[in-house]
Amino acid sequence: MAEYDYKCLTRLFVDLGLEESKEKAVSPTPCLEFLGIWFDAPTQTMRITASRLQEIHGLIDIWLGKKSASKRDLQVLIGKLQFISKVVLFSRIFISRLLMVLPRLSAQHHRFRPNSEFRKDLHWWKGCLDVFNGVSLFPDSTWTDPDGLMSTDACLTGGGGWIDGEFFRFRFPESILQAGHHINTLELWVILIGVKIWANRLALKRVTVLCDNSASVFALNSGRTRDKAMLQILREIAYVCAGVNCQIKAVHLPGVNNRKADKLSRSHLNPGVDVGTFIDSSWKEIHISQSLFEFHNNW
Repeated sequence: MAEYDYKCLTRLFVDLGLEESKEKAVSPTPCLEFLGIWFDAPTQTMRITASRLQEIHGLIDIWLGKKSASKRDLQVLIGKLQFISKVVLFSRIFISRLLMVLPRLSAQHHRFRPNSEFRKDLHWWKGCLDVFNGVSLFPDSTWTDPDGLMSTDACLTGGGGWIDGEFFRFRFPESILQAGHHINTLELWVILIGVKIWANRLALKRVTVLCDNSASVFALNSGRTRDKAMLQILREIAYVCAGVNCQIKAVHLPGVNNRKADKLSRSHLNPGVDVGTFIDSSWKEIHISQSLFEFHNNW
């Protein structure tokens, strides 16, 4: 049926005197290249070729060695990254700093010196491309039936969370406690820990994260926040998710309905309390190491 409709459309173009671009005309197919990206309908994935990935990876290495660059050079870099950001999930946040430089350069030959903040985004792209295989799931704006569900919560001294069949709980390291972070930041920390320990389970899935902190939910879904600590955590989450091709979306859940995660986050305050009173005894506890609180890079 699709092939028949395609031929009818071709004949219609001829009858109307419209000239069709033969080299761009493609008959109905489940796999198609469009604007440099390969779309695969059966697997619901998008793919960037290895040669294009290698090209962009090399460009990032060149930029990391630059002491100055022109506006024209920057436009080329941004164009390449905007192209690949169509496939690399969460990556658009790591182009915004680059875009902020453009208005300051009025002429194409005007030059600038990349500062430390500018280079942080370059380092994220380098780290991401080191682990990214060029394949990503089709983005889906509707999450009525996610592939997985994770719930997390934080208090001022600890955190906890669960996924079907497993859970974790911890007291924040002293370095984090002494920093005096806002609860919004701590909530995002716990989400990061969950993403790290369950990265393999989340691979190639669309996962809903339940959280009772609206500021953290907004930051995770939008990729925007004015808090530098939260922004650093968002970059780390994006790095982990990009490495396993996982899409996550946070959903606000009132604290009264987030009981398991809430009790896990406070269990270190009452060490005598048996978690078996609110967690299924068959579930496995994942013990948290201090290394999970370390960032892969200085995002």
